[in-house]
Amino acid sequence: MRQESQTNETLQNMLENLSSIFPTMRNSSEAYLPAEFRWTATLAYSTTALVGVFGNLLVIGVVLSMKGMISPTNCYLVSLAAADCLCFLSSTPTEIVWMHVPEDVYIFGEIGCRLLTFLSFLAINASSLSIAAFTLERYIGICHPMKAQFICTIKRAKMIICFIWIFSVLYTSPWLFLTGLSPLDYEDWKDACRCTFKMNRSNYKAIFMTDMLLFYWIPFFLYIVVYGRIVFTLYGNYRDLCCKKTSTKLKRKLGSFVEIDEMTSANFCIVSTRRSVRSNRSRVQIVNMLIAIVFTFTICWLPYRGLVVYNSFASQPWIEKWYLLVAKTMIYINCALNPILYHAMSAKFRGAFRQVFRQLLRMITGK
Repeated sequence: MRQESQTNETLQNMLENLSSIFPTMRNSSEAYLPAEFRWTATLAYSTTALVGVFGNLLVIGVVLSMKGMISPTNCYLVSLAAADCLCFLSSTPTEIVWMHVPEDVYIFGEIGCRLLTFLSFLAINASSLSIAAFTLERYIGICHPMKAQFICTIKRAKMIICFIWIFSVLYTSPWLFLTGLSPLDYEDWKDACRCTFKMNRSNYKAIFMTDMLLFYWIPFFLYIVVYGRIVFTLYGNYRDLCCKKTSTKLKRKLGSFVEIDEMTSANFCIVSTRRSVRSNRSRVQIVNMLIAIVFTFTICWLPYRGLVVYNSFASQPWIEKWYLLVAKTMIYINCALNPILYHAMSAKFRGAFRQVFRQLLRMITGK
């Protein structure tokens, strides 16, 4: 009896050792995400993707084809729209498919894993740099108008955009080699693989922290300083214009006591002041739109960026599927929201969008 019990104990130990080496295989049918989560995520991702791709392509088409729409600021907005489109096209298909296959299964192959990861990070970085570029462009245009005549040109804007995308490609290119496929243990899906990091998770801390610093925190503090200065300058201009207006009105009332040449000067000043007021209003409108873009970018990216940094340092990564869904949806909302902000806050974009829709309507109806 003792020998039999020892034999059973030995067999049990062997089985435990084997199970630690070869984990229990799962059935893929048991590894799907809950149905309510899958369909909520699918609806959120697909809706934002459709709205975002259509809206951003419309922005690109409007700026490049409509007369009078090409300006340095709008060139940067085209770059931002292209980055947002790339973000949708490189990430939403994999996210939606991932919802409807067994947990962690990746069906786009080794090349898809590397390339789509690279393109997603490329879009994120190019988007952040495009926002920083038009922020600095508006700062120079408003706070240093004399320098802006030589610095803020369309040709220079195109050169800066080329630099932004080349730098983003070079900076992001390591992701082509840092990700790859690893096999999954599904007994009824022998070739199942996940797209994952090639190295230990802790080795990616430096990358994620550098990303957070270069493409989130440094731009964030830059926006605070720059837009604060812009608002202060615009307020000063508005106050000066109000003083000029009051002065010219007073001269008109005292016309009988003012010499003819002074009256002519006053009339010229009125015309000049009106033009300046219109110009200042246009500048304020553009700045308000750009501040709204920066604000939505900062708010919408914070949950996901924060999670990535936290998981880089945590001993056990925190992955709450509903939090992740909200964080990713906020990113997609940010990418889809920019064209809506242009329409809501820029009279020039509103007019251009209406003109495009009228042309499309004529083409469809044949009238």
